[in-house]
Amino acid sequence: MSAVIQTATPFIEAQLLIEALETLGAEPQLYSDDAKNTTLQNYRGTQLVAGDILTNRSDYYGPQFFRLSNDTYSLFHDSSEMQVVGNRRDYQKIRDFLANLDKAYRNAWNQRQERLAEEARIKAEEMRKKKVEEVRQAVIEKARMEGYYVEEEIVNDKVQLILSRTVY
Repeated sequence: MSAVIQTATPFIEAQLLIEALETLGAEPQLYSDDAKNTTLQNYRGTQLVAGDILTNRSDYYGPQFFRLSNDTYSLFHDSSEMQVVGNRRDYQKIRDFLANLDKAYRNAWNQRQERLAEEARIKAEEMRKKKVEEVRQAVIEKARMEGYYVEEEIVNDKVQLILSRTVY
């Protein structure tokens, strides 16, 4: 018996997938070619490759892992879920695990988007302040060149320049 399980959200970014797996307690590890554990190098007749994301979830064939294929990370697992290692009661079926992972991935995506939006807002505010300072300096310099005395006041977070000149 086999099953095809699809998630609503494709897992396309490794960092977000790792964050989501950490949220679920799957203890993700990024596999590299120089890994010391040679027992993990062969899974279901498939050689592990650099970039695979290993989890602490195990089944009949060994640890379950994600591999990038066609720009999407897919879960390699025993589709029949037979002989789940230790027959643990806390083992989550693949369908449930992927549904929870989908939610966690979306949450990680939303948090990153909020972080990026906040960074963009802060950058825009810094640029605005820089522009205000440049204009202020230019006005003061021009006024002094024309013989004005410049006083500066801040009213309601706005800079007001008072220009005065003594006439003889």
